[in-house]
Amino acid sequence: PPPPPPPGNGDDATIAPGEWYRSVLPIYVGDDVTDEDAFKALKPFGALSVLVEPSAQKATERPRATHATHTLRDVDDVQAFVEALSCSFR
Repeated sequence: PPPPPPPGNGDDATIAPGEWYRSVLPIYVGDDVTDEDAFKALKPFGALSVLVEPSAQKATERPRATHATHTLRDVDDVQAFVEALSCSFR
């Protein structure tokens, strides 16, 4: 299920670290500059954020600097990452 809405009213979207996710590790995977806001927003929660390096055709869409905590080379690396995560929870 999705996480509960943040506490407070609709005008206040600030959430103190640890209040929302508690024992869940947020993981976000993105592949271009449009994902940078999510990487930045999840950082206070100790999230694992992963920037997948774009292909040569999309190289201009890669941010010069990133808020992601990790990078992966391609979709094959993402698949291996997800498989490794799933094995660690069995």
